[in-house]
Order: sequence, then structure tokens, then C-alpha cells
Amino acid sequence: MATFKVHASEHLQYQNDMLILTVLGGIKLEGLDRMRVTLKIELPDNPRPAIRHNLDLYNDIQVEKLVRKIAERMEIGITVASASYAFLA
Repeated sequence: MATFKVHASEHLQYQNDMLILTVLGGIKLEGLDRMRVTLKIELPDNPRPAIRHNLDLYNDIQVEKLVRKIAERMEIGITVASASYAFLA
């Protein structure tokens, strides 16, 4: 089951069965021609270190690289990583 939580305006968190994705620092409403964010990606109930990554969510190449990085480091399929990211797009 997927959940979306807002902890203050600078801490947005999405969790599904596979991943927890947190937008650190929130999303600035000025300059929305770019959507630069810092993401923290982690597996629920898993001691594996979280991935922290800066990217522009409007940049398809950056997003594709992040999905591959998540799949490789977290040892989950690209389809799972991509589906987990889709809520941000």
C-alpha cells in the first residue's frame, strides 16, 4: 500500500511496498522551469544505507540514471524502481 506524507513543507515522503522516497528540503515554487530536488531513497526495514541524489525531475536522462542506480544498489528490478519513482513525475 502506498502512502504520501508531508512533514512540514520541507520534508515530503512517499512509501510503497518496496521503497521509501523522501524529498529533502521540499520543492521551491520559484523557477518551476526546473524541478531540482534532493532525494533520499531507502528500503523499508533494511539496514542497507540510503541513496541520496540531487537531480532535476524534468531531466529525463538524470531520472533514467537514478532509476538504474536505485535498481543496482538496492538490488531490485528496474521496473520496480521506475514504478516507485513515477509518483514524482
